[in-house]
Amino acid sequence: SHDGPFLWRIEANGDDGYHRTLTVHRIRVSTKITGREEWYPEKLLGKTVEFYPVKGDPGESFAQYQIPGKLEVYPAEDGPITILVDLTVQSVENSERELVRFRMAPQQTRDFEFLFLPADIVTSRKDDPRAWKW
Repeated sequence: SHDGPFLWRIEANGDDGYHRTLTVHRIRVSTKITGREEWYPEKLLGKTVEFYPVKGDPGESFAQYQIPGKLEVYPAEDGPITILVDLTVQSVENSERELVRFRMAPQQTRDFEFLFLPADIVTSRKDDPRAWKW
């Protein structure tokens, strides 16, 4: 079954030397059918992750933010799911805080990707960060 709970992360592409860090401040999960609206515990968030150069892709950088724990949603039961993420991306020029909305439809599988923003604490910085195991 492709039902939850799921491991989850936020990924971001950036410009090497320009984008520095990503911080996730808050996350809200809303479900359509079951009507749940829950904030993820803030004490588990707030960690800052770095953008790393992408090997073999000059000028590109990449960050992964591994959300601790599992996303407690069950698409078959909950129906469409909306995730609202309050995050900050720090560059060499400024810091930009935004609310980013992701929508998940019940027919999506475990292999869905969030293609906007950042990071995972990793031990190896030699490989392409997009291929890191999590």
